[in-house]
Amino acid sequence: GIISLSVNGGYAYTLVIKHHYFITGSLLTSLGVNNTSLSFVNENKKQSLGLQFNNTIRLAAGYNSSRYFAGISWVEMITRSYTSLLNGAQIFGTGNVRINLVKRFGLKKKLF
Repeated sequence: GIISLSVNGGYAYTLVIKHHYFITGSLLTSLGVNNTSLSFVNENKKQSLGLQFNNTIRLAAGYNSSRYFAGISWVEMITRSYTSLLNGAQIFGTGNVRINLVKRFGLKKKLF
């Protein structure tokens, strides 16, 4: 089990081309501390403090107007939790790719 506390910081930028096309990129990174507990067969639970590093990268591009939107985005997240127990680390990552095609439409009357 891992419990962590970290501080995040990052940067994002969107480049708009000819009022409708865009390219976006962002990077978020964090540094923190984690408390790791490991349970071994026939042994007591062992706990240790360690460092934790996280990175999240986002890239997107697309077209946006008052009637249509088309875009593709990619997100990748990597978390690294280090422990002094057995000089080990738990590293995992996740991510996704999304493609959106949207046609906007008007309502005959307001909902609220």
